Amino acid sequence: MRHIKESEISWTSEKGYRRGVLLPFGNGMFFDVQSQITEISPGEKVLEHRHLKQTEFIYIIEGSCTFLINGKKIVGEKGDQIIILPKELHSTENANDLTCRFFTVKINGNTHDTIWGRD
Repeated sequence: MRHIKESEISWTSEKGYRRGVLLPFGNGMFFDVQSQITEISPGEKVLEHRHLKQTEFIYIIEGSCTFLINGKKIVGEKGDQIIILPKELHSTENANDLTCRFFTVKINGNTHDTIWGRD
């Protein structure tokens, strides 16, 4: 059993977003699983990237964002779930007035699994 308090969340700013990792990769319970809260501020964009092995399960907690996944535009709103499979090229943009906040579970991944850009 593991209880993670909000005060334990380590927040970092990345390429167009802010994330708070709840359970990091290599956490001692599930080596290839990470969970996090992601926030994208109004007007911000997460740059195009893909993951070699990792699958992302996203649940939107509040706000809305536009996801571009393999050229297909998806508007995700509060309560929606989006699943991004390995190797799918994706980016996210918040063109709204409110912060978009979502919970992400990453499985079969690691800290070196992200490739930024189209390479």
